[in-house]
Amino acid sequence: MISQYKLRSLYYALALLVNMFVTGYMLINDDNMNDVGTQRVFLVRSIFCVVWVICAFWYIKDIYIIPYATRENGFRLSLLRWLITFCICTCIAITITHAGSIKELIATCTIFVCPCFALMGSYDYARLYGEKQETVWCLIATMLVCVFAYFKIYNLYNVLGEQGHFAVAYYPLYFLPVVLVCDKKWVRYAIIAIVSIVIFTSIKRGGLLALFMGISAFIVIHQYIKQEKSLFIFRTVTILIVVFILGYIGIVHFGDALLDRVINTDDTTGSGRTEIWKSLCTNLRHQSIYKWVVGNGHLTTMRDSYRNLSAHNDFLEVAYNYGGINIFLYLGFFFSLIAYTLRAIKQRSKYAPHLAMSVTIYFILSMLSIIILSHTFTLSLINTALLIGWNEYESHNQETIATPTTTTI
Repeated sequence: MISQYKLRSLYYALALLVNMFVTGYMLINDDNMNDVGTQRVFLVRSIFCVVWVICAFWYIKDIYIIPYATRENGFRLSLLRWLITFCICTCIAITITHAGSIKELIATCTIFVCPCFALMGSYDYARLYGEKQETVWCLIATMLVCVFAYFKIYNLYNVLGEQGHFAVAYYPLYFLPVVLVCDKKWVRYAIIAIVSIVIFTSIKRGGLLALFMGISAFIVIHQYIKQEKSLFIFRTVTILIVVFILGYIGIVHFGDALLDRVINTDDTTGSGRTEIWKSLCTNLRHQSIYKWVVGNGHLTTMRDSYRNLSAHNDFLEVAYNYGGINIFLYLGFFFSLIAYTLRAIKQRSKYAPHLAMSVTIYFILSMLSIIILSHTFTLSLINTALLIGWNEYESHNQETIATPTTTTI
């Protein structure tokens, strides 16, 4: 008879496999939200949600049937509580302001339901069974699918003679913190190089900033924790590889286009973020108390903003679309994630550099683009949940070894 461990391991592998295919599909359809595309995206997201609901079932069982030490539940009692409350209240706000069909309402709500179940399932599996290189390799494979899909889109733009700025390049970037857990050094360096090439060829200023700051955060925290000479080699080699690749591609392949994109920030060549933020903030100042509470409705930023674009900022997007209550809950989730990372750094966890990189990338891209309405939100939560779960597994084992006769109630 198959053991529960094997059953859960096999099912989680299946969930990651489904995530791989869904991620590839969502990446290709990231900017294709017409009527037909929306129907297909809804179907794919529904399948994804069902798979992760089953995966999260074990986590829910552990919460209510098999309770365990309160100290280890800090993540569950803070970060997850904020996220679940935010998603529930957001779905309520969407329902109140929704003017379309029931099917459209359900499709919109799945955007916020899927991440919760994916987070619960990933965290519980990692917390119970610890770091598995098989899991890391599955995520590396998913990241490579994203890279392949990105360059397919990139080549299509070249064939059409168009110069685009590819937001889909952010997909591989979200995998970087967790895939750097890989135990093979050459793989880690290769991943950094691949992600750097993707981000640089996309000519996305936010991506370049997130990549640079994420790697910097990783190096600084790694140095703080390890305090060993080998770090100097890691830091030097990593920086040289990244700078060389970015510099070579930028100068030889892109030339003037890159310099124009980085230096020029006016609204004729940029995304017009400043004007978008101004227009939405002006609307917020003049709206009713009712709209301050429940928001203006899903994707109303694209109706009311400058150039009819999204807010290009997660916090402003949530505040405008879903109201003051939900921005408060979203900020609570975000700050609880920062608090957990700071605690991991203080404890000198080996996963602290990865968590610091993840939070840094997440924050920068949240400030400069839209994560929360994209599949990248789910990807980011899966990767972060795995890091936190692995960290708690290791912390629990260390405490057990140190005090084998102590039982925490």
